[in-house]
Amino acid sequence: MIEFSCPCGQAIAVGDDMGGTNARCPQCDQVLAIPLPPPEWEDTSADCKVCPYCGSTIKSKARKCPECREFIDPSARPVEPSHTPAVHRNHRFTGPEYDAAKAGNASLAYAIIALLIPLAIPFFFRAISAGETAKSIAKTHQIPTPGSATAGVMIGYLSLLHLGWWIFYLGGVIILNML
Repeated sequence: MIEFSCPCGQAIAVGDDMGGTNARCPQCDQVLAIPLPPPEWEDTSADCKVCPYCGSTIKSKARKCPECREFIDPSARPVEPSHTPAVHRNHRFTGPEYDAAKAGNASLAYAIIALLIPLAIPFFFRAISAGETAKSIAKTHQIPTPGSATAGVMIGYLSLLHLGWWIFYLGGVIILNML
């Protein structure tokens, strides 16, 4: 039922099917536009719940709150990686993951120095040695090998090969000059 009033003060009630049409006021005979019926609202309270973290209203099927970004459904929470480094109370890293990463980074640093300075012979061997140490730590404790260790070993061998090429080249130049 649509209920409205005429400007003359007469209250008028018509059926919902008359919404959007015209009608005459029974008192003043003025033509009036009948308003559309009010929309029927669905009760959505059954489809909502309250976020336990921030208190905002969210859909009952929500797995994560759009307001505070907390996971409502524990199964939707991402799984933490199993090989995270152990941390002391003072937040200093310890454990085999840290040792392997430290040796791998040292290997890469030595290899870069050896690559930049061709006659820095001890750095070739330190790069290869530190990289192999990092690999053995990773293998012993069944953790991923640090990429810096692999890169350090490879660059160490390439630098050694580079040094060998220079020795071969310079030796050939010296021999050719002696002839």
